[in-house]
Amino acid sequence: MVSPKDIPHEILFDIIAKLPVKSLLKFRCVCKSWHALISSPSFISAHLERTAMKSGCDYLLMHSGNPDCLSVFCPETYAKCLDLDLPRHKSGSSFYVYGSCNGLLCISDTTMESTYLWNPSIRKFKRLPKGLICGKYRYRSVATVSLGFGLDVGGNDYKVVRIGRFLDGVCVEVYSLRLDSWRIINAVLPVTIIFSVFWSEKWAYLNGVVYWIVQEFFPYCRYIISFDMENEVFQRIMIPDRLLTVTDSISIRVLERSISLFHSRQEWDRGYRYYYDIWVLEMDSWRMISTIPVLAEGKIAWPLAFTANGGVHFTTRCEN
Repeated sequence: MVSPKDIPHEILFDIIAKLPVKSLLKFRCVCKSWHALISSPSFISAHLERTAMKSGCDYLLMHSGNPDCLSVFCPETYAKCLDLDLPRHKSGSSFYVYGSCNGLLCISDTTMESTYLWNPSIRKFKRLPKGLICGKYRYRSVATVSLGFGLDVGGNDYKVVRIGRFLDGVCVEVYSLRLDSWRIINAVLPVTIIFSVFWSEKWAYLNGVVYWIVQEFFPYCRYIISFDMENEVFQRIMIPDRLLTVTDSISIRVLERSISLFHSRQEWDRGYRYYYDIWVLEMDSWRMISTIPVLAEGKIAWPLAFTANGGVHFTTRCEN
């Protein structure tokens, strides 16, 4: 009788990678080697790629009123498919998504100190060890400015970057999933950190690079900061000239494998009308590709996600 250990690794990998998630949840319990294989970053990437090629179906993952879970919704009917429980912790504050890559999510509470990597497909959480910044600067008041998550493509390693700020400076640390540890890096952050705000909810990840929108107040301006997960280097990217000093809402997203900006604006035409301008970064220059009219004030929509066929999901703010 052939045991699981007798099957060559390459053949086993190819067979299991074709299975649906429901079967993977069962097969993780067969033996330790299968558990390690199905939980590995390389297998997760391969399974995600095959699933995407097989089907264009996508889902929406978001809060739906219960702070203890995130809910999965059908993108066509917006019917709730299921609730996914979030980890419980002592602070009691809600969790938010601070990064997404290959089906893995980086979630954290409002302090960005209790941080987890979460694979919703197999219902597994991994709590990250305590960072090094607070220990190094234990006599100073350190606040986490932002988190980023993505894949170091060259090293095939998932990483989390945490930016911490104290009164007279900034510190950056990087977590490696492969090493399961943090280390402080000497990266130069191209911002006036004392007078700037990282909009942590306005992030995007593409091809091994994390992007955030940053706002400065003296003088007032906005721009993008990127972090390369492989080289561990920050860069500053200017937004379109037309958006440099606007006070309207700007969101950053990935649209058709390009970094894009959604600019919410209003115009007067027998009453206020609201629009979203979509800008796409192409070869180091910005191009506005579309303008989308949205609902009136009180129910202003903002972009949530893109569909496989190029559509845009919007969510609205309830009046009550």
